[in-house]
Amino acid sequence: MKKYLRHPVIQNALALYSVQFFEYVLPMLTMPYLARVLHPAGWGLVVYAQNFAGWLVLVLEYGFGFSATREIAQRRDHPGECAEVAAGVAGAEILLLVPAVLMALTARFTAPEFREHPGYLWLALLVALAQGVRPFWYFQGLESMRFPALLNVGGRCFYTIGIFLFVASPETAWVVLLLQGSAAAIVTSIIFGAMYRKVAFEWPSPRAAAAALKMGWTIFLSRSAVSLYALANTFILGFFVNSTQVAYYGGAERVVLIVAAMTGPFLQALYPRMSHLALRDRASAAQTARLSLLVSVAGGLVLTGGVFAGAPLIVRVLFGPSYTPAIVVLRIASLVVPLVAASNIMGMQWMLPLGMDHMFNRVVVTAGLLNLFLATLLSYRFGPMGTAWAVVASQSTVTLGMWMSLQRSRRGFWHGEGTAEGVPQPEGQA
Repeated sequence: MKKYLRHPVIQNALALYSVQFFEYVLPMLTMPYLARVLHPAGWGLVVYAQNFAGWLVLVLEYGFGFSATREIAQRRDHPGECAEVAAGVAGAEILLLVPAVLMALTARFTAPEFREHPGYLWLALLVALAQGVRPFWYFQGLESMRFPALLNVGGRCFYTIGIFLFVASPETAWVVLLLQGSAAAIVTSIIFGAMYRKVAFEWPSPRAAAAALKMGWTIFLSRSAVSLYALANTFILGFFVNSTQVAYYGGAERVVLIVAAMTGPFLQALYPRMSHLALRDRASAAQTARLSLLVSVAGGLVLTGGVFAGAPLIVRVLFGPSYTPAIVVLRIASLVVPLVAASNIMGMQWMLPLGMDHMFNRVVVTAGLLNLFLATLLSYRFGPMGTAWAVVASQSTVTLGMWMSLQRSRRGFWHGEGTAEGVPQPEGQA
């Protein structure tokens, strides 16, 4: 048992699970408090700003959580090459500040909430900058996530305690964003310092920055596609139903996101190991992928069964008796959990480490476009239940599309070492 607990993947998974635990438990403590203290208007403004910050974080993080992690994992024994990767990512993030700031300026003059409360916009930009440039990817690539994970937990605790100490009325709603941005800035600064104690600092060059952007482009595009349909569904539903029915879907969606995220830290910790093995021991990588697929899908089925059976209790405890119609929506939406687990193994843990970014991207973007069509059609006809079925259909398309792509190219981990007759093939070649 001790042998398995000392394994880098297990240790990093445990570290990431600690982060995941606090990421969901602490908001469960603060959300009821903020909703009551700030009242709907103040709380809504904070949520609005935080959601906008999330869009900016998506731009600044780009695809480095996977592309840079992969590069560090493959070069971990060569500090000089790791320093080059870090310099390239730093240069790319400087360039990405331009679209992020332009988005903020556009929102300043177009979004009604930010026109009336511009201070919230600039605080949202602070939050995005502090969180978006955090170099977690370096420590993930080294499979050394315990220190940054604990540091991140400390920042979350600081933020949570600050809310209870300094936020006491709607007039202090802006303090929530200030605390969030300040805590994130402190954590990010310390993590940068820890990284540059391990690798030499190099000034980023335009060439290295362009290479980093090119390296992460397909991941960014796929993340944008996923994020687009994840965020668009509630928006589309709002065209056809009232806000009460939107709440039924939104509540169910949040529960499913939390449940699906339970397998996230394990997969996140596994990614650098798969990236490392992909170049050095393809047979071991394929064996690890097969075992991971079995474990994650089995876990996903158990979680779905639990949510399906416990939906009435979950809705009553978390949202109250007035949300009873959300029970059936939650049961439908829970079907995506094992599908997400399977697609994560085939996509994130196999296609990306082997450099099949374009194949991966085609599947995800296609599913994203399908989701937009189905969400519009089914939301109009069936309301929240239709939206939930659109998500299930889209995620099924992702999972089936990845399996078919790997099967046609004979590069799946069930084909010997993941290639046709053991011979590597260029991406896209059948």
